[in-house]
Amino acid sequence: MLALAVAATSLALAVTPLLSVMAETFQDLVLSKPQSLSGLERKAWALSGFRTFVETFGLGAGLGSIRSNGLVPVLLGSVGLPGTLLFAGFAWTALAGSARGLSGLRRRVLLSARLGGLAQLAAMFLSGTTPDPGLFLVTMAAMASVAAGRV
Repeated sequence: MLALAVAATSLALAVTPLLSVMAETFQDLVLSKPQSLSGLERKAWALSGFRTFVETFGLGAGLGSIRSNGLVPVLLGSVGLPGTLLFAGFAWTALAGSARGLSGLRRRVLLSARLGGLAQLAAMFLSGTTPDPGLFLVTMAAMASVAAGRV
């Protein structure tokens, strides 16, 4: 019984500083990010992408013509509404859809490729600077499409 109490006390003492450090790190990396110089710079880049979208009447300035941050402002500023809709259609067609009816290896490949592609899209939404989907996303989309039998 005494050993259990000592173990519980030791664990509580060990975890307490860890939770404090974790909370402080979360505060610094996530909650304070918008006020940092980097956050302000990324916000300015994102706004320039939206501004370019408006100034080009929704058609975009063309690939490589702007510097922006985040997938949505990058796509809208570079390829406009038509290109953004086509990119969304590509991502939806390749990564969405049901895995019902698939079994074994095909199902595992589809689900794995879908998760890999969604992870890449999430990273692009947060910090993408070009409308290029990248080799990894295209590979995941191809694997998901083949596994689902759409090719």
